[in-house]
Amino acid sequence: MKLQSYRWIWLLATIALLPPLVLDGAQAPTGGLRIVTPPDGTTVEPGQRFAVAIEGQRGVTPAAVSINSPGIFAVREHPPFTFSVSYPANAPLGPKRLIADGMDAQERSLGAQITINVETSTPLKSIQVRFRTVGRPAMVNLIAGITEERLRVEGAFVDGTTRDISKSREIQYVSANPLVAAVAPDGLVQAIDNGATAITITYKSKSITVPVKVEFKKVSVPIDIRPESSRNVVNLDSKGRFPVTIFSTPTFNATRVRLDTVRFGPGGAKPVAGDGDRKDEDPGEGEREDGRGKIEHVEDINGDRLPDLLLFFRIQEIGLTCADTQATLTGFTLLGEKISGSDKVQPVGPGCR
Repeated sequence: MKLQSYRWIWLLATIALLPPLVLDGAQAPTGGLRIVTPPDGTTVEPGQRFAVAIEGQRGVTPAAVSINSPGIFAVREHPPFTFSVSYPANAPLGPKRLIADGMDAQERSLGAQITINVETSTPLKSIQVRFRTVGRPAMVNLIAGITEERLRVEGAFVDGTTRDISKSREIQYVSANPLVAAVAPDGLVQAIDNGATAITITYKSKSITVPVKVEFKKVSVPIDIRPESSRNVVNLDSKGRFPVTIFSTPTFNATRVRLDTVRFGPGGAKPVAGDGDRKDEDPGEGEREDGRGKIEHVEDINGDRLPDLLLFFRIQEIGLTCADTQATLTGFTLLGEKISGSDKVQPVGPGCR
């Protein structure tokens, strides 16, 4: 019996640590578990015990179930699958996935998950920002290839605990100049343009301001909207994808562009997978919704023996209007250089003359 117990624990711990398994569709139940309590979105205090109840669904009978979340792991080998758990008293605040993993008697994988919000009502004493480099000036420097930095904010509470509050639902980040540096709700600061600004962080009754300096080299790059087409027609009513090429030059290698930083058009569209078809002379051609493929296509498009970068963007995310006559692509290279390139466009569709 003890050997069987260890076997279940090993199996469930393995599931918890590995990415989701691709199982045989004929044998793998879809989901198979339901977290009965607590409800999705429940808020709990760090250190506060709360009940988790899990059951099978759609006729599935679990043989063993585990629950895991940052700071929580527990296993039960027989029903009822009920647990009394808590997050550590100094756990980082914010939303966390509470995952239920299980096995049936045939060792088929089961699963379910909800979100738990870890927050505290304990009075706050102070907040501070922790930087990656100890001893450096207390500011965000987006230079020398660093185009983003995630702020780590800590709160000191009257009960003597210090917690990471960076992702708390109660924290707010505001950039004094979003045209220089933008900040996401989770504290990720991203470079936009050269200059100086500041991020104000507010949590409960306390605020702190962090200076931000953005300094990088700017590079103008040649791009071609709709390669092999001189009209650059954009059907604003299309729900398809749209090709844009970034050309390499003797002094610029397009394959060194960081795809995660590329944005196109007023809407800041991100690159998506495309099939590489550039036969787009007519509106709508090459705008297939089912373009399953990789995001980047590297080839010598203009015949100069240099590798060019072909990207695709969803037309509905580009943000063009009938009045637009050009569109701009921006991004960063692996060296932290900011690239920018523009080309003409000819919008067509309802309301365009």
